[in-house]
Amino acid sequence: MLLYEPDNSGYTAVFSFNFSETEITGTWTDIKTNQSLPLHLTFVSKLVDTLDASQFKDVQILQTEALPDFYFVGVYSKTAETNRAKMDKLLIFKSDDNSLFQTIDFAEVEKNTETETGNIMTIIFDNVSIENAERKKLMISNNMDQMNGYLELGYNSKKKKFILNPIPQLGCRE
Repeated sequence: MLLYEPDNSGYTAVFSFNFSETEITGTWTDIKTNQSLPLHLTFVSKLVDTLDASQFKDVQILQTEALPDFYFVGVYSKTAETNRAKMDKLLIFKSDDNSLFQTIDFAEVEKNTETETGNIMTIIFDNVSIENAERKKLMISNNMDQMNGYLELGYNSKKKKFILNPIPQLGCRE
């Protein structure tokens, strides 16, 4: 497979991929200089939540939205008895060095409210949205009232960490 990297003046690079069941190999090539770099991706996990019999745990999915200083990775699971995946944890990484800054665990929310987190819009993205970037306030999808809720997560500058409001809020995210 070939994938072209565009900019305003045309294509700047091309990715060339070869696929197998366990890995992807290939190259990235700068079109102007013809400089190439090797690519090698190894299969880590797979997420299929469209089949009731599917089951998995600890599948990490990068969330679409990010803050200037942080990005977010949802950790998902699904048991064979359920019809959809859920987000068990949210990993918060520092953007400058990719180090793990904090882990938000949704186990207590699920236990105390009998609601599941994540997988409201789609499993791949859009489970974390930025409500206020300046204040570092986030909304996280929560399966409340027929999939119409969210959890609030905000940064506490005195404690230097994100604090989760464990009570789901009713309403749509904008």
